Amino acid sequence: MNEENKYIDLCRAVEKCAGRKMVTPRDFEYLSVCIEQLTHQHLGVSTLKRLWGYLGEEGKCTPRQYTLDILSRYVGYKSYEAFQQGSTLTSESDSDFVNAQSISADRIAEKERIRIMWNPDRVMIVRCEGDNTFIVEEVMNSKLSVGDCFCCDRFTQGEPLFLYNLVHEDNKPTGYVCGRLGGIRYNVLTAMD
Repeated sequence: MNEENKYIDLCRAVEKCAGRKMVTPRDFEYLSVCIEQLTHQHLGVSTLKRLWGYLGEEGKCTPRQYTLDILSRYVGYKSYEAFQQGSTLTSESDSDFVNAQSISADRIAEKERIRIMWNPDRVMIVRCEGDNTFIVEEVMNSKLSVGDCFCCDRFTQGEPLFLYNLVHEDNKPTGYVCGRLGGIRYNVLTAMD
């Protein structure tokens, strides 16, 4: 990818989310599938190759707003405009100390319940099953479902919550992130909540 590409920050953010650089036809096929799975919108392999300059058209390609918006949604922004306003892909912003209230999952008692909230209006109540495993008991405005089972290691106020070994609607285990941009808020529920 040529440094003159004015969409380089977006391309780098997409590669980071995809977990690979776009260098082979297979990489672009993989990315097209990942984008469709996450956003439920399709971007063709040729469109992606043109944006990355894989077809030798870098700098000549002016992607449609639709394409830029979908790629921005893939990396967690509402639109390309929101990505441009919030894009701080520098080495300084990639790392920081976490000083927020936090609880390790192994400190949560079996059968204890936790309410987890994230923007814009997501709420989930989970029950601890021990061994860092949780079952979704209630959910509102989320892709997750009652009965989903997942593992996580730590709940931290204002930080994303990464779930792993998520079994969603009897599908194979996968990963999921809650509050990718604004983080989560949580509270441990008492028996009366």
